Amino acid sequence: MAQKRSSSALEPLEPGLYELLITAGLQDRLNGLDDRLVIREGLHRAEAADRIALHLGLQIKRALADLPESERVEAGVSVARALLERLEEIVRGADISSELLAEPGQLLRALTTFRPDGTARPIDGPLIPLDAL
Repeated sequence: MAQKRSSSALEPLEPGLYELLITAGLQDRLNGLDDRLVIREGLHRAEAADRIALHLGLQIKRALADLPESERVEAGVSVARALLERLEEIVRGADISSELLAEPGQLLRALTTFRPDGTARPIDGPLIPLDAL
């Protein structure tokens, strides 16, 4: 199992440019610095969806990666369903019920056609997985 990550265990922030969402952990670290040295900026509306989605995606990935491999699919589907259900409650007008992951957690790899003899036509997979493109 992967080691738990804690922002308080990280080394002090070095001077430089950053483009980080300020999380509770980062805020704790910034509180120890002189306010004159910390340059903050509001989250731009046009970037909010992408930045927040990336942040959530990273946190979900980390949490699921910390689970034993045998539990990741079931827990991942459960987490995704719970988050999307809650998102639909919070964001008015978000109709995402059709985007809930179906259980038990599967990928659609291909759709094929029938051969004249009634058997399914095989489809060779790509040399490079489609999700790597």
